[in-house]
Parts: sequence; structure tokens; C-alpha cells
Amino acid sequence: MDSNRFVVISGCSGGGKSTLLNELGRRGYATVGEPGRRIIKQESRGEGFALPWVDEIAFARRAPLHSLLLTTPQQVM
Repeated sequence: MDSNRFVVISGCSGGGKSTLLNELGRRGYATVGEPGRRIIKQESRGEGFALPWVDEIAFARRAPLHSLLLTTPQQVM
């Protein structure tokens, strides 16, 4: 596996992106899950102001930050 190769997987809701990431992780590939789920989980534990149904701009600003903070790709679902 080439550790310097990155692939972005996108698609519609319910299209199987998480299922594909789970299977790739099971096969030994390093994966980084969609940041929205992590943001919602983190915000739900705290004050919860950066939730998409509370402040969509704050939520949108957090997504790139969450992706960049993962310095080593890992399965985060």
C-alpha cells in the first residue's frame, strides 16, 4: 500500500460511502471517516453550538479543521 496516496470518496446520502470505508479499514487500509459525524458527536457532548441545525456556518468551518487534525490516517467512524 502506498502511504502517500490519498483518495476522496464522495456520493449521495445512503450511497454506501461508510460501508466502503468500513470494508477498506477491515482489509487493512487506513481510512478517515466523514468529519460531520465526528463534529456532531463532539458538539453533542459539549455546548453544541456548531451543529448543522444550530449554526451551519460554524459547522462548515469545523469540517476542514477536523480533517486536518488527523495527522495520521486512522479509522474514525
